[in-house]
Amino acid sequence: MLDTERIAKMVGDIDECLSKLKELNFRSEEDLTKDWRNLHAAAMLMFSAVNRSIDLAQEVITSKKLGFPGTYAEHFYLLYENKVIDKKLWQELSYLVSARNLIAHEYYRFRVGEMFKAVKASIEAIPKLIKEVKKLLKV
Repeated sequence: MLDTERIAKMVGDIDECLSKLKELNFRSEEDLTKDWRNLHAAAMLMFSAVNRSIDLAQEVITSKKLGFPGTYAEHFYLLYENKVIDKKLWQELSYLVSARNLIAHEYYRFRVGEMFKAVKASIEAIPKLIKEVKKLLKV
């Protein structure tokens, strides 16, 4: 059974990160580079939102006994394989995991254009994941 309290906390954390990303209102790559803090803020907020999304996926996987992911990306594959999310969302979330991994392990290689794309993708994809998880709570 899904732990609604844990899920609510995760969703709250994700919503806070995404809300702050939206508030920063990056409309172009140039917006990220106007002030060095913009790029770092965007990276940390996106990183945090993706991490909590992985936690959310893990909660579903564990509760529903969907398998044992070996990587962060596999969390979303298991959700796709078990029809919790569709193929498009699985691909979007897998991209975000790749971006998250670049931030975590090779930040120096993460270019402004890639960061801008990842920020926009996280604002679009992660709420879709939350919507699908909330559907499971209503069943």
